[in-house]
Amino acid sequence: MIFTDMYQYGLRLPFHPWVQMMLAKLGYAPGQYNPNFWLLLHGVYIAWWLVGLGEPTFEQFMYLYSISKQQGTFGWVQANCRKAKERCYFIGHKPSTQKSWPNRWCLAYGDWECPPGKTVSRHIPTHFQFIAELYLNFGASSMKWGPISKEREDEVERVRSLLSETQRERKNLVTQKNLYESGLLQGMAGIIRGSTKVAMDLDDPEMQKRLRESRAKRVKKGGAQQAAGKCPRDDEGLVGDVLGKKRALEEAHRSVMGTGLRLPPFDPQAPLKLPFGMDDVYAEGVEKVDFSRLRR
Repeated sequence: MIFTDMYQYGLRLPFHPWVQMMLAKLGYAPGQYNPNFWLLLHGVYIAWWLVGLGEPTFEQFMYLYSISKQQGTFGWVQANCRKAKERCYFIGHKPSTQKSWPNRWCLAYGDWECPPGKTVSRHIPTHFQFIAELYLNFGASSMKWGPISKEREDEVERVRSLLSETQRERKNLVTQKNLYESGLLQGMAGIIRGSTKVAMDLDDPEMQKRLRESRAKRVKKGGAQQAAGKCPRDDEGLVGDVLGKKRALEEAHRSVMGTGLRLPPFDPQAPLKLPFGMDDVYAEGVEKVDFSRLRR
């Protein structure tokens, strides 16, 4: 499961090799991190790239941030800057996460973890991990890393000194330009169309032009329908929509589960049924119930 708000902060599938390595070592499913985590993760990578020091290590990222349960949520985790009062925030002006982001999600399948043909030594979990169980291994309420070598620590402080606080603000650090030029977005699949699996780069100028033209056409079409008075679709149109969704669901199901399993048969003409018996739903009698209205 991937939450689409994460794409605002650089998430792309399949993952960049460094991102894949980091997520595998952290041990949580990709959908378990809140959107701000992706901003901080990619921000640290871009900071190292800007000063020409290659890729930060897992230990250096954990020297800067701890991973803890997001307050008031079921299983999501967040990154918190360590010792911010002493060293100041490494990435400044982190935005407040909107509460509605868990409502917008999609499912990833196929070669989502790494590019086709590439093998990894440690895979990323595909389902939510029980947070308390991981924390028991560290004896704390959050995942923190111990001391790092003096050489690694000096490199962290060198990055901090070479980039001013303004340069390390998230709006100046995690930009589309920096994400692309640092290599985090190169070769990543933006959209997979149907079964042909044609990958398109959403940051490509030609693709942006096509998206703008498509949006303009939809707006124009919607305005024309509104001016003419939009009529409700008939039953045939509604059934067609349901059948189209059914076919798409079956195709995704076959891609993930193989051809051996089938979804239950779907009959759009099947009679309507109530989930419980009449006595359970209408304990006081059914004489005054308008069943024609209920059926509609």
